[in-house]
Amino acid sequence: MIWRASIMELIGSFALTFASVKYVSNSMTSVGTTGNTGGIKVQAGQPLLEIEAAKMIFVLSFFTWAGFAVSGAHFNPVVSISMFMARKIDPITTVFYLIFQAVGSLGAGALQYFLTDVIQSKYSRPAGSKLTAWHYMLPFLETSTTGVLRGSLLEGIGTFFFVVVYQTMMIDKRAPKGMNCFAVGCAYGLSSLTIGIVTGACINPFIYLLPRIMTFELEDLLAYILGPLIGAVGGAVYYRVFIEVPVNDLVAKTATPFRSIMMTSS
Repeated sequence: MIWRASIMELIGSFALTFASVKYVSNSMTSVGTTGNTGGIKVQAGQPLLEIEAAKMIFVLSFFTWAGFAVSGAHFNPVVSISMFMARKIDPITTVFYLIFQAVGSLGAGALQYFLTDVIQSKYSRPAGSKLTAWHYMLPFLETSTTGVLRGSLLEGIGTFFFVVVYQTMMIDKRAPKGMNCFAVGCAYGLSSLTIGIVTGACINPFIYLLPRIMTFELEDLLAYILGPLIGAVGGAVYYRVFIEVPVNDLVAKTATPFRSIMMTSS
């Protein structure tokens, strides 16, 4: 059973990482109308936020729906860590999930790296940049306006809200049926719309780290490791202390009419 669930985690992590690679930019500029490329010169920069948000909403919602019954549909190490903290998965399952998520993200990153070699060769980087085009096709920190500390804070906030939504919709039996998977995807998409212009809204350490093994450009690693981990721990603690336990106590102690309404809604 654990192997089947782990393979589902690999597939979902592969899909999310594959989709996180950016093919378009918000600074695309027309330089003519000749040739098969349509005269488009791709310049470095974060992509159109609406495109990235919609893409991640669809991908994560679909794979959460497809994989929830098999593995719980984590597809993210911070989700697995938060679920371990919530005592929903055991240590062995957590380790298996993390390993297979890493393999999926690494495989997707390597495949995209080789599939996009032509796009990378046409990518126009910022003046004076010594980083490769691959760096700008992945989530990266806009260091010209945001330092590592602020980047960590933004990634942590995004991860906090994502984990709270995930646990509320996927663990809590009172969550609306049929909307939980879409809500998880929307939580990820909301991060893209809010912090995506600054950090790329990664909220997944594997999506940042493993595809970059191709070029070892890890200048912003601390922001994408520290922020999501702190956010995940905070989200798990918040759900446990302020949502799960108080509501359970309230349902158990209140009058029969209220209790019957709560039980009916669950």
